[in-house]
Amino acid sequence: MVRRLVVINMLITLIIMSAVTGCWSRREIETLAIVSGVGVDLVEVDGKRMYRFTAQVVKPGQLAGGEAAGGRGGGGVQKPYLVSSTLGKTIWEAERNFTTQTSRKMFLSHTEVVVIGEKLAREGIQPVLEFIQRKHDFRETTLLLVAMGPADTTLMAAAGLEKVTARDISDMVVNTRRASVSFPLVTREAISMLQSSGSQAILPRVIHIPYGHKGVPTGLRLNGAAVFKKDKLVGWLTPEETRGWMWVTKRVVSGVVPIPVPGKPGENRISTEISRATASITPSIKNGRLVIKVKINEEGGVGEIPAPGLDPTEPEVVQQMEQFLAEAIRREVLAALRRAQEEYRSDIFGFGDTVHRAYPKVWKKMEKRWNEEFFPNLEVRVEVEASIRRVGMSGKALSPK
Repeated sequence: MVRRLVVINMLITLIIMSAVTGCWSRREIETLAIVSGVGVDLVEVDGKRMYRFTAQVVKPGQLAGGEAAGGRGGGGVQKPYLVSSTLGKTIWEAERNFTTQTSRKMFLSHTEVVVIGEKLAREGIQPVLEFIQRKHDFRETTLLLVAMGPADTTLMAAAGLEKVTARDISDMVVNTRRASVSFPLVTREAISMLQSSGSQAILPRVIHIPYGHKGVPTGLRLNGAAVFKKDKLVGWLTPEETRGWMWVTKRVVSGVVPIPVPGKPGENRISTEISRATASITPSIKNGRLVIKVKINEEGGVGEIPAPGLDPTEPEVVQQMEQFLAEAIRREVLAALRRAQEEYRSDIFGFGDTVHRAYPKVWKKMEKRWNEEFFPNLEVRVEVEASIRRVGMSGKALSPK
C-alpha cells in the first residue's frame, strides 16, 4: 500500500513538472530599457500637431558606478541616464516609435513620475491619462505633475542630490510636504478627479530654475499647483494659495506660518510650525440658499521669535499669537477660494461632492451648472481655530546685552 502511494505521488510530481515550462512572458533585464521618468508634450512639426514622448532611461551599470558616474566630476563622464524623445500622431504611437532608435524594449513599470507639458495641459490631459490607464506597464501610483513650460526640458534638468532627475523629482514631491506648498498626486487620484462631476482636478506644478547652457534648466522647484476645468489647464495657484487649498482638503502635513509679533507691529515675524491640522466641510441649506461651512483646526509651535525679551509662555501673548495664526490660515484659504471661484470657476475643493452626498436631490438640479453658475456664487464660511502647543526649549526670546 505504501509503495503504491509513493508511485502515485511520483507520477503526480512528474505530471506537474512537465506542465511547468517556465515563465512564458519573462523578459531578461539585459533586453529592457528601464524608464524612471516620462514627459509628454504637444508640439507642432511642419504644421502638424504631434505628441512628443520623452523618456529618461536609467543606465544601471553607470548608476552603480559611484559619484563619478553621476556626471558630477570632470572629464566628460557620462550621466547615469539617457533622455530621449520621439514623435507620434498619438501618445501610444510616439512611445512605440522608441523601437526605431533604441536596441531595447521600453520598460515602464518602474516609472516614478510623469510630467505633462504646459501646452498639452491647456489642450487637455485626457489623452495622457487614457494612455496611462490602458498601458498595462504603468502603475496607478506613478506621480503626476504639470510643468510650467515643456516637459522634455524638465527631465533634462540637472539632478539634485540624486543621480537621476526623475528620482530627484519623486523625492522632492514627498519632501515638499514639510512646507505644504506642494503635494503628491498619483495617476489614480487624477483619473478619479476627472471622472467626478462634483470636483475639478488640481495637479502639482514643477518650475524650471534658472536656465543654463543650451536652454536646459539647471534646477527644478516644486511649488504651487495647476488648476483644471474638466481636463484643461485654466491657470495656476501660488504656493500660498496652494496651501490654502490644502488646508481645506486635509493635505497639510507641516510647514511654517509667519505671524506678526504681539504688541510690536512691523515687518518682523514670528515663525510658527504646523504640527497637526484637520478640516471638515459641512453643506447646509438656509432660507433656500446653499451654504458651505469649512472648519479648520490647527496645532503648532513657536520656532523663532525676532523680538528680544518677548515671553511666549505668557497667556496674553499665546492668545494673541493664536489669533494671528488663525487669521493667517484663514487668509490663505480665502485667497485660494477667490482664485477658484472668481477667476477659474473651478471647484477644486470638492464642495460639489459634499453637496451630492448630503443633498442628492438638490445636487441633481445643480450638477450640470455647478461650476459655471452655482460654485462661483457659493457662500463659503471659513472658521479657523489655531492652538500654540509648544514654545521651544526656552522661555523669553534672546535679549542681547
